[in-house]
Order: sequence, then structure tokens, then C-alpha cells
Amino acid sequence: MTRPKHIRYFYNHLKAVGIRFELDGAGALVVRDPDKRLSPLTKEEIIKRRGLLVKLVELDGLLNRPLLADESARCRQLAQECGVSMDWERIDLNTHEVQRGRLNHMEESA
Repeated sequence: MTRPKHIRYFYNHLKAVGIRFELDGAGALVVRDPDKRLSPLTKEEIIKRRGLLVKLVELDGLLNRPLLADESARCRQLAQECGVSMDWERIDLNTHEVQRGRLNHMEESA
């Protein structure tokens, strides 16, 4: 079984070399390889890991922007499932009160 820490390295490495990940309208993983550099073995590994890759792509779409309450709950759930730590900030628009915190879901080094 692929551990969350390892899938993040795999995902980040592929993004760094120009591979783009998206979700289609049905929530399925779409991989764009503009330079046709993915080997058959790498394609096979993407297929094996598509469940976690879908979660990482969805999480990427939620980060670095304001979230609604239901999106915030989904973001926390995805972060936990993917072993991702993140800083958060909540702003009450009525009182302008700001709360900050950190969700630490990092997998222990093994």
C-alpha cells in the first residue's frame, strides 16, 4: 500500500516535470502529458495510485483561497487522508475576528 508521504513525493515530482493533473466532471483523474515523457511503467503507477492522486488534486483545488464551511470540512478531511499539514485562518466577516491554526497530519518518518 502506498503511504501518503510517498504519494505526495510522486505527485509533486510529476508536477515538477510538467505533468498536469485535473479532475473531469465525474471526478475521474485526467493526466495531461504535453511532452509525452511518461513511460509505460509510470503510467501504470499513476493508475495504481489514482485514488490518492484524485484526493491530492481535489485538495490542491481547495488550497490558497477562501473556503465555505462545507469546503473547509472537505479540505480538512482530504488533508488528513493525504497526510498533508496546512496552516489555516478563519475570519469572521461580522466581527473581523481572525483565528489561525495548523492542522498537522504529517506522517511520522519511518
